[in-house]
Amino acid sequence: GRSIVFYKSFVCPPKMRLVALASGWSVIPAVAVASDALERFSQAHGVLMGWTDFNTSGPICHDNFNQAAAGVACRTMGLGSAYGFFTGQSRSEVPNNYVAAVARCAGSEANLNECKIEHPTCYRGEMVTVLCSNFSRAAAETASGVQVEIFSGILFAKSWQSAWGAVCDDGFDQRDATVACRHLGYQWAIFKTGVRAAVPHSFSMGNLDCTGQENDLGRCKFAKSPLCTRGEAVALQCWGRTKMVTGVRLDDRGFLMGNYGEEWFGVAKPRKSAISEAVANVSCRQLGMGSGRFLPVDKRLWFGLDFVKCTGFEGNTGECDYRVLSMNERWARPSCRGQTLPPSYLHETGVKVENGVAMLHIGENWADGGGWRALHVARWILVDQVAALVCKQLGFQRYDTWKLVDPDYKTVAMTCPSGAELVDQCTFQLTSGHEAMGLYCYDFGLPLRLEHNILMARVDGVWGPVGCNSFGEKDAVVACRTLGRTMRGYKNWVEDYRIPQKKFTMDNVDCKGDEASFLNCSSSMSSYNRQLVRLFCGGKRNDKVAMVV
Repeated sequence: GRSIVFYKSFVCPPKMRLVALASGWSVIPAVAVASDALERFSQAHGVLMGWTDFNTSGPICHDNFNQAAAGVACRTMGLGSAYGFFTGQSRSEVPNNYVAAVARCAGSEANLNECKIEHPTCYRGEMVTVLCSNFSRAAAETASGVQVEIFSGILFAKSWQSAWGAVCDDGFDQRDATVACRHLGYQWAIFKTGVRAAVPHSFSMGNLDCTGQENDLGRCKFAKSPLCTRGEAVALQCWGRTKMVTGVRLDDRGFLMGNYGEEWFGVAKPRKSAISEAVANVSCRQLGMGSGRFLPVDKRLWFGLDFVKCTGFEGNTGECDYRVLSMNERWARPSCRGQTLPPSYLHETGVKVENGVAMLHIGENWADGGGWRALHVARWILVDQVAALVCKQLGFQRYDTWKLVDPDYKTVAMTCPSGAELVDQCTFQLTSGHEAMGLYCYDFGLPLRLEHNILMARVDGVWGPVGCNSFGEKDAVVACRTLGRTMRGYKNWVEDYRIPQKKFTMDNVDCKGDEASFLNCSSSMSSYNRQLVRLFCGGKRNDKVAMVV
C-alpha cells in the first residue's frame, strides 16, 4: 500500500521488480530469475528488444524462439497475447548488439525472465518480431472516404457507405499490408493471416488487391461485405512513422492545435482524465512552459487529433498514440504553468487572469492588507456582466467562464451597475466564500483568424471565409502581418469540409502590400463557392493571450 517514487537512481525493494507496461512503469512482485535477467523488454521498429539497464538495449536473437516465448513476450510488455511471431528479421535502424536469446518457455510464465535466457553469437538477420493483441493504430478519413484502424492487433476498415468491420484475409499479401500501414502513417508492415480473433461476424473488406504504390487503402480494389469467418482476420503491425505530430501551438482563441503532415488540426480533449492530464502536461512542456491542465470549456471539435494513449513522460506529443478523424469532442484549451498575460494587458486598476481565475487587486487599506483576490461567484452576481467587463478592460472581445471551488481561495465580490465601462465603476466586498470565477479571455480585437489554416475574416461583426479569387502574395503578406506574423506561404482554390459553409466576408482582395491591416485592402463580394485560401504564417504573435496555472 506504500507509494514508491523513482528518481534517476534507485533500488527496488527486495521482493519487488520494475516492469515496463504499455501504460507506463509498474512495480510488481518479483519472480525467481537468473542473475543475468534483463531489466525490461520492448519493441523498436517492430523488433523485440531487451534492456540490460535503463540506458542500454539490444535486439533479442531468434535462436530457439517459439510461439510460447512470443506469448510470454507480449504478456511481459503488457500487450496481451501473441497472434504470431517472425524470425530472421533485420532492421537497418537496429544495431547487431544482441543482448540475449530466449529459449525454453513453457508459455505460462508471467515474465520472459522466467524462461531460460541464453547468450549465443548472433548476426544481422536473426532478430525476432512479435505480433501482439494489444497493438492499436488509427487513421483519419481520406479522400476515398475509407478509415483504417488496427484494434487489438486486428485490421479493421470503414467506408462512408459501410459500418466498421474486420478486413478479410482472402488474397491479402505484403502489398496490401504495406498500403494499410501507409494509410495509417507508417512505412513498414508485418502481418499474419488466418487469425481467429474476437471480431464481429461482418467483414467490411475482402479480396484486397493493392499495387503497393497507393497511399490510401480505399484506392485499392476490394470486395465489400465479403462472406468470411472469424478465422479469416488479419493481424497487422506497423512501424516507422511517415507522418507525426511535429509541433503544437495555441490558436488565436487559446485552443490547442497540432501539426500533422504539414497541416494544423485541432486537438480533442481526451475523455479519460489520466490521458487528458498526460496530454496537457506534454503539450505545455512542448510549448516551452511547465505542467498544465485542460480547461472545462465546451467548444466542440468536429475533425482533428484524438490522443488515445499518453503517459505524460513523453518528450513531445509525437511520442503519444493518436489518430486523425471526424469526431464530436471537446476542443482542448490548455492552461500551462508559466503562461502569462503580457504586463501591458494588466489594467492599472489591477485586473488579470491567472491560474484560469479572474483576479482583482485591492488596495492596501483593506482589513487583511489587500493584494490579489479571486473574483467571487454567487447567485446574486451577474457573472456574464463581470466576465465581459474584465475581459473588455484587458482588451479582449470574447470570453468563456465557469465556476471553480478551492478552500485556498481568498475572494472578493464585485457588482457593477448596468452599462459600466470600467472596473472602477463597480463596488467590491470581501467574502469568505471559496467559489471563484474561472475565466478565459480571447479574440484580441483582430479581424482575422486561421481555422485549419483557412483564412477567416470578421466584417461587421460576422466571421466568414476569405475567397480565393485574385488572392496573391501581397494579400498573404498583409494577412499574416495583421495576425502579427510573417508570411510563409499560401495556397488558393482549397476545399476544406471542416469549415462550415458560410458566405465569404471578403473576396477579390487586392492589397498593395504596405497596409497595416487586411481590412484596409480593397475587396468586393462574389457569389458563394467552396474555393478558400489556406494561409501559412510564421513567427510568434506579439499580442498572444494565454492563461497561467
